[in-house]
Amino acid sequence: MTYRLRLFALLILGLFYGCDTDNNIDNPQDSHFIKYFGGDGNQRGVDMIALADGSVLLLGNSEFSGDKSIYLVLVNGRGEVQWEKTFDGKNESAVDIEQISDGNFVIVASVETAPGNDDVKVYIVSGDGSEIGSAVYGTAANKRDTPKSVTPLRDGGFIVTGVTLADTATNPTVNPDLYSNIFHFRCDVTLNFANSNWYEFYGAIDQVDGAVKTFQDPIDNFFVFGYSDQVRKPQQQGKLTMIYYRIGNGGTADSEVAIVGDDSQDIRTDHVHHVRSELGGGFLVLGTKLTPAGINAIHAVRLREELEFNPARDKQFDKEIPVPSPSVEANSATTSLVAPQGFLLLGEELRTLGTKNLSLTKIDQSGQLIWSVSLGSEEENDEAAAVVETADEKILVLGTVELGDNQTKMALFKLNSTGRLHN
Repeated sequence: MTYRLRLFALLILGLFYGCDTDNNIDNPQDSHFIKYFGGDGNQRGVDMIALADGSVLLLGNSEFSGDKSIYLVLVNGRGEVQWEKTFDGKNESAVDIEQISDGNFVIVASVETAPGNDDVKVYIVSGDGSEIGSAVYGTAANKRDTPKSVTPLRDGGFIVTGVTLADTATNPTVNPDLYSNIFHFRCDVTLNFANSNWYEFYGAIDQVDGAVKTFQDPIDNFFVFGYSDQVRKPQQQGKLTMIYYRIGNGGTADSEVAIVGDDSQDIRTDHVHHVRSELGGGFLVLGTKLTPAGINAIHAVRLREELEFNPARDKQFDKEIPVPSPSVEANSATTSLVAPQGFLLLGEELRTLGTKNLSLTKIDQSGQLIWSVSLGSEEENDEAAAVVETADEKILVLGTVELGDNQTKMALFKLNSTGRLHN
């Protein structure tokens, strides 16, 4: 029988600048809280959407007895479950959820269609979590098509962006376990992947190429953000570079690849956030920099709205974020309109005991550090998923918390505007 965990872990989860206790935390039902969600087996948080009515749609994955399924939960502003759904397709792992203009939602997932073969699955679900339709797409030549995100389009269709192992059909001498290509599959409103021009894969032979997000521009071209280890300088061989390029409405690239950050560094693009118009629009590209000492650091680049694919003109700032933690891997970001306005950055930090915590950081509009906190327990592994800022000036963080009985549960943190569990 499935059970629901609604636990408060206010004593065991610490913050970077101090420990919270029952004496300095407001009633969690009214202001700030940590709540866990899940049933039998393990659950992991993936993504969330804060809705206009104050409720929050949480996307996760559930694993029980070896079967993987998608877990969807709607909670109100106090973190109380309104409904929860489990999609019973076996061996599916959700990666992204987006709201559609008609009020429904689109979910993209990776699905194992055969042993060693991963394809893309797209779900359309209604506001009550009911499945409206779904479709699976993959290519025979590529054993592992791994989606990273889905983008709703103005015509009602969608673009799925991701990474695939090297195409062994056209490049039989390439080791598919070592190299990858970019894909962006486009389907229409009926989830029909019918346009063969959109089956294209992008990347070079014997290189690592990947993409994380595609955006549609006002004239129906598309901006793609990703990473590549194509050699720019002989001494940089094997290092990743943050990149962006444009594809036309027909699905073919119509611009040169532009380098987002410094190509003398080793930086992988992890997340791209479309900046809200209140802060001038544009794109915040978040990546993980691998230092020569083997330490991870968050790297952020802000690009303007109308991209020219000339980094000298497109960039507004390009810098490593000085998070106090010694090693942090980037995860996601959102616009923060609470003064001082800027951006909230979510990541995972490596702790002294070898465990992971959630790292939450705020920077201003020029990329300067405002504050940084750590969420989690020193003894357990905690994973980051998504961050949003609500209309009532609270911060919601979705993640995964490892419990003492070796279970993992999807966790929702509701924090104040400085990332803490108290006023």
